[in-house]
Amino acid sequence: MIQIDFERDIAAPLPGVFARVIDIPGYASWLPEEGESRGGKLTSSGPLTVGTTYIDDTKHGPEAGEVVELEEPTRVMFRQQFSKLGLTIEEKLHTYRLEATNGGTRVHYTFNWKLRGPLRFLDSFGARLATKERNVVLDALKASFGQ
Repeated sequence: MIQIDFERDIAAPLPGVFARVIDIPGYASWLPEEGESRGGKLTSSGPLTVGTTYIDDTKHGPEAGEVVELEEPTRVMFRQQFSKLGLTIEEKLHTYRLEATNGGTRVHYTFNWKLRGPLRFLDSFGARLATKERNVVLDALKASFGQ
């Protein structure tokens, strides 16, 4: 499994940044069109909690997701899987850990990614693509606060 760590400082209060990170349907309003993800929709009802499920609409097809950790307002982990013909092709973990700073919020983001089957040999190439895409997402999150 590949792990890539990122960090961004956002000049906005921690509760607002956390609210944006966990607002899965709201991603479509701030993610760039050229990015991999186009936003998501919840597939379970009620407030967002551990076990909440969703579908992430990506360029290569829908990815099933679930909230696997939630510690408001500082930590959330999402697990996603992309499958074709009943076979899981890739698994992803998105972990956001937020901390208040004097100027706003520091976002620590860890991306874990695992390819399965014949695609597993593309890990190093995929890591470069994943790094680029994750930077796009974090830059868009920061820009959504006018920065």
